[in-house]
Amino acid sequence: MEQHRFGPMLPPYLQVSREGRVQHLAEHSGTCRGAILRIACNGIDGFHAGMAAKQYGHACPGIEDTGWGTREVTVRHSFGNRLTFANAMST
Repeated sequence: MEQHRFGPMLPPYLQVSREGRVQHLAEHSGTCRGAILRIACNGIDGFHAGMAAKQYGHACPGIEDTGWGTREVTVRHSFGNRLTFANAMST
């Protein structure tokens, strides 16, 4: 289990890993109102292009290069739930 705190008085952000599966847990009020599920994937650019081509007005996710080495697409649900598809960037 890995743990990070964004500040001394803030709750932890945890990563729990087992058998190749990774789960991120947070109780930060700014993280989200619902659940976040991170899904490791390959071919994120093609996945993003396919979603953008659908031109669905309620879910038009962008693609983000994070500061920690992943390229991600996050799909948000109206209740605050999120699916984040993450692709490791090549170095």
